[in-house]
Amino acid sequence: MTINSFYLVFGSTLFIILMWLIVALRYAMGMRKEIEKIWSEIDEYLRKRHDLLPGVVEILRRYGIEEGLVNKAIDARDSARKIYFPDEVKAKAEKLYADKLMEILSFSAGSTDMDFLEYKKEIMELNEKISNCLDEFNFKIDHFNIRRSALWMRSVCFLAKYKAISKINF
Repeated sequence: MTINSFYLVFGSTLFIILMWLIVALRYAMGMRKEIEKIWSEIDEYLRKRHDLLPGVVEILRRYGIEEGLVNKAIDARDSARKIYFPDEVKAKAEKLYADKLMEILSFSAGSTDMDFLEYKKEIMELNEKISNCLDEFNFKIDHFNIRRSALWMRSVCFLAKYKAISKINF
């Protein structure tokens, strides 16, 4: 084996490894961007749901809803609004807010008010959209974590500092 053929084999091997790293890194980045895109969609729906509370409360105050319940819902909404990143803290805050919002929506005195019924319908539609997006979000996280742990991706994810992502539910 001559020096030229050694450099050719060495250069070709190095080129293949470099291309593999680039392709794998782009693949991992693409998966992360998909997850971030879905989370931004979920966050948009959550913000819309947060924005509906004042209207619902205003309508139900006409019917004498308990102020303690209203204040708890407002506090839960405010604490959920402060957290952006999808983690356990955000999930717990959103779950608490959703529970308080459902408590308010079950207030029967406003059940004949057309504005209240429209708000209720809109909130239920948002809850359905949030649930569907969360399912897709968690599916993408599973896909990312499985691919991340594959032998051919471990080194790339280690170099890019891509850690496993936890699923969330609320």
